[in-house]
Formats: sequence, structure tokens, C-alpha cells
Amino acid sequence: MIVAVSSNAAEVVGKVAARFERALFVAKKKAFQDITQTFQTMFQKERLNKSGSALTVGDARKGLFRRSGALSRGFVSKVSGNSMADLEGAVGWWQPFQAMKAGVHEYGATITPKNSSYLAIPLDAVLDNRGVPRFGFGPRDWPDTRIHKSKTGNLFIVQDQPGEDLLPLYILKRSVTLPARLGLRDMWHSAANQAKIKRRLRSSLKDVIKGAIKGRSRGPTTGRFVSAGLSSS
Repeated sequence: MIVAVSSNAAEVVGKVAARFERALFVAKKKAFQDITQTFQTMFQKERLNKSGSALTVGDARKGLFRRSGALSRGFVSKVSGNSMADLEGAVGWWQPFQAMKAGVHEYGATITPKNSSYLAIPLDAVLDNRGVPRFGFGPRDWPDTRIHKSKTGNLFIVQDQPGEDLLPLYILKRSVTLPARLGLRDMWHSAANQAKIKRRLRSSLKDVIKGAIKGRSRGPTTGRFVSAGLSSS
């Protein structure tokens, strides 16, 4: 037996399919926004705003203690794409200087001086309680300073204080090696986070089936540096 489908019926089926595909796209984009924004908040709290004193050189614990807060404020989530084919969600840093700093903490790096023989690493006398240099001073801005060599052979920039002990301001190093301690990729790919992603995507599909999602999507956005992301493929 052959059943013929009229052109009018085929057009109706096509419109229904198009509406379903559109609803699925909107639902999935909303899910991507929820997933990346939730991860952004969690990562900022757990890895970018640790309380306490600043991390010392060589401390390999995961996460960074809050100092100026610039890396935390610059860590954002974005969702882009106008179709299922190019839909993408991402978290990371898009400002170039912040992206460079984040990369150092994510992957680790050895830092060497560019225009001098030593790196001047600020000590407690120079830092406030956030670990940020006081007054914005650099090593050359402090009065009454000189280079002092300790009994163990370390070099310091110290300040002479009449009638008092020398005040160490900076320790001089040929290089400093920072460990990989941010853990963005590890947290994104963790079993717990991947389980959250799957649950949210399943929920978005149920919303479409129930007819709960309607509307239009926004245009695409781009970023300079993406550490972890979702793809519609």
C-alpha cells in the first residue's frame, strides 16, 4: 500500500521540524549559559579568591590567594553561536595581559629578568595584607637603600634605618619558577563537573519536549583566550 503525502502536509511537517530545531537550539544555548556561569562562580570562589596571606614562591597548593582581585574579575564566561553547528560555551580570560598571567599559573613557568641581572621580589615590609606592593613603589623608589649579602649568600635590597636593624625590602633572584597551581582544566574536566553538564543538557532537552523553551538567541561573541569550553558537536 502506498500513502501519498501532499505538498501542503510536507510543508506543515517542515515548519514543525524547523520550530523544534529552533527550540532545541535556544534550550541548548540557555543550558550552555547556565553551565558556564555556574562554573565561573564556583572557580572564582574556590581557585581565585582563597583567603589568607599571599602564596609564597614554590607553594604548589591549588588556587591563588586574593591580592588585587584582577584575575578573579577578569575570569568570565561566554556563549556564542547562531546555530547548532557553531554553538559554543567557554570560560577564561579575554584580556591579553590577564590571559598571560593566568597561563603562567595554569601551566607553570620560569621567570627571568629581561633588562637587568636580577628579579626583585618584594618582601613583607613592601607588601600590604593582600600581598600587593604598598604605595605602588618599585625597588628604585625607596630612599636610603643598598644591596646587602646575607650570611647564606642571598642578596637583598635593604633600607638603612638609623639606630635600628636593616629593613629587608626585596630579595634578588636570577630566576623564579612558579608551579602549575591554578587547576582550571582539572576542575573543568573533573567527573563532578562533567556530571553537572550532562544533567543540565538532559534537562534542556526535556524542556524542549515539554514546549517550555521559546525565543531568540543573541549574536556570537569571541574571546582571545579560552581555557575550557563546551561544544555543540
